[in-house]
Amino acid sequence: MFCQNCGNKLNDNTKFCGGCGNPVGQAPPQQKQNQYAPPPQYQQQPFQQQQSYAPQYSGPTMVCYHHPSKQAVATCSVDGKGICKDCYDSYGAGMGAGKALCFDCTEEMMKENAREILWLQKQVKKERIWMIVGAITVGLALGIGMSGDMGIAGFFLGLFVGGFVGGSLGTIVNGFSEHGPVIGMIMIIISPVMTLVRFFKRGKQIKRCNKILASDARAIQEMRDYFEYTLTMERSAGVDLATLANKGGELFNNTYAQSVLKNGEKNAQEGLRQSVVTISANGEIIRSFDKRIAQRAAA
Repeated sequence: MFCQNCGNKLNDNTKFCGGCGNPVGQAPPQQKQNQYAPPPQYQQQPFQQQQSYAPQYSGPTMVCYHHPSKQAVATCSVDGKGICKDCYDSYGAGMGAGKALCFDCTEEMMKENAREILWLQKQVKKERIWMIVGAITVGLALGIGMSGDMGIAGFFLGLFVGGFVGGSLGTIVNGFSEHGPVIGMIMIIISPVMTLVRFFKRGKQIKRCNKILASDARAIQEMRDYFEYTLTMERSAGVDLATLANKGGELFNNTYAQSVLKNGEKNAQEGLRQSVVTISANGEIIRSFDKRIAQRAAA
């Protein structure tokens, strides 16, 4: 499956393109037409002929959802909320050429990532519980059975072999159910190795998911700090940023303001854009861990 907007290859049932941020299955948004027509011209009111009500910019006639004092130059590709030039330059452009997501939809994308990670963590926990139960049950049964002929050595040998086989029951059952009896028989032989590989692989995936959650949380906090920064600067006209960001100032704990002071406005905007793109890319990474995540999203 490929993105209709940028052509990027996607996993099945992906909701957002990791390349441009466009919702999957949705054609590239077309620019909305002006929602406000110029007021009617009355012959007895010549002053209206001298006053132009038409907008003097290219874009939808609406204001920014988060900055009501500013006109919108783009709309969110998901819910159509207005996005002003400052917002678009800071994080909207990062979703691809002509693409933008508002803060609310970006936050929802992060929450979806968190829900998918929580589901994966539960699945891994179940897998490990069944692995332990199977290993103990089959191991003890085989160990007791072999101890009659081989004594204590037979017991421990049976416990060892049975533990491997019992811990791999999930892999064996999956082989029979999804691939048929031939593959299922092969799984009986190689399942212990596959189970160990899966065990360590799942561990790495969970660690990666924890890093993704932390990364997404930082990105959302950066966006919140950006909004606080812009609104405070607008409200505090005439006060320089250094004063506002000093200890005791309104922006002292604001990460975006500190980034502007340290790296400049342009670099701060670029950092925020990359953070937003990372949220979308993280969703693709999570769904690549288990195909059932994508199936759940489509259900």
